[in-house]
Amino acid sequence: MSQIRNKAELYQAAAALRRQLCLPERCTSGVVFDRIQSQPGIQIAFLPFQSPALRGMCSPGKPGQEDIILLSSRLTDRERGFYAAHEWLHLCWHRDASKSPFLCGEYRFPQQDSFLEWQANEGAAEILMPWRQVVELVLECPPDPDSRESLIRLRLRLADRFGVSDQMAAVRLESLRYEIACALEGQSPDTIELLSVREQQRRGIQAQSLEEKARLLFAREQEYHRRLRNIDI
Repeated sequence: MSQIRNKAELYQAAAALRRQLCLPERCTSGVVFDRIQSQPGIQIAFLPFQSPALRGMCSPGKPGQEDIILLSSRLTDRERGFYAAHEWLHLCWHRDASKSPFLCGEYRFPQQDSFLEWQANEGAAEILMPWRQVVELVLECPPDPDSRESLIRLRLRLADRFGVSDQMAAVRLESLRYEIACALEGQSPDTIELLSVREQQRRGIQAQSLEEKARLLFAREQEYHRRLRNIDI
């Protein structure tokens, strides 16, 4: 495929693959997994990888052979869709990059190409949790930025809405920090420019994510309780 140069082009490419999978506008990660598994020329299997950090890997098949996606048998039902999509994107976008087999895990592996991994991660997230739908969910019931409970409820709603894990919902809120901030300030999604974290840094944009706000509130609560314990009554 042609070189993906930015986040907007990446999301356009991911939207095209959503159409290829014939995904309904709203669906869960389980549906995504089933559609990828039913794609012709692909075999998906689960293995008990020796390393718990290894979540999945894939290898493009030679001419006349099937592509192989291997996923960790430790993955939960809410995690399988994302990692299947991640590996499938490597097969769709990167099979000619001379980087196979592709390894995906909790930590970065030495042979990984960070840019290709960003594409697969962001692309998989966009297939499972399209950014416009995430923004719409946030605007349906905007959280109280000064309430950690309100911010946590938003994350859990996001996880349940798309059938993903709590951690995956948290990462999505992080990656869409700028777009969500623009929407909460009243900007129409049609006019929001999609910017990667690196592009935000290049432009000097500092947008605080809702997840970061929740972490700061938690830290303040912990500090408050620590000081209470140290008071000599």
